[in-house]
Amino acid sequence: MTQIFSLQSSSAAVDQKVSFERAIKIAVEKSPVLSSVRSELSIRELEYTNSYSTFMPQLDLNATHGLRDSNPSIYKSPTASELNLQLTENLYDNGLSITKYKSAKLQKEISDLSFRNERDKLTLTIAIEYMRYSLAANLALVQEQQFNMINKQYRTISNQYQQGLKTRRDYLRFKAELRRSEISLETSKTQVQKSRLELLKLIGFDPANTQAAFEFVPV
Repeated sequence: MTQIFSLQSSSAAVDQKVSFERAIKIAVEKSPVLSSVRSELSIRELEYTNSYSTFMPQLDLNATHGLRDSNPSIYKSPTASELNLQLTENLYDNGLSITKYKSAKLQKEISDLSFRNERDKLTLTIAIEYMRYSLAANLALVQEQQFNMINKQYRTISNQYQQGLKTRRDYLRFKAELRRSEISLETSKTQVQKSRLELLKLIGFDPANTQAAFEFVPV
């Protein structure tokens, strides 16, 4: 069974549990870096579409309706309507259209490659950080179990020491071991928290925003 390690307080509301795959999807949707590159790609795609449309015939429709004369008489209608339909096709423009089309296509391909490159770089960065988080979270779970076991032994030794069944040396040795285990556990929890905050930044959330209350599922 997959365990989920969370350092949030009991009063903090958890919006959702995020797996590695879900973290990647959120980052692609919300990352400011990808948002900028995506906008650039959209502009290039529109420019490409517009450059291609110059090869297509253009159909213009004009309609007018209004007064026929500034001094209308009773013998003729005071209003008039007009409808014009014009078909235009630019068969040759000294290669200007094809040049713009090729340039727009090349710019679109460059923007597409740039977007894919930034997306792959972000995915790799998140993957590395997610593995770091998972390692820290799983290590913290193991150290927590060890701490609980040592703490249980320490309480037993402490009681026996009070009853005179254990020496002061045994008591101090277990006390020191419990302290070392506690320090290791706190260090691991701190590392988990730091990695969690870094993951939040990478997927596009402000860690200071309480609404971004995610639990990442270690792998």
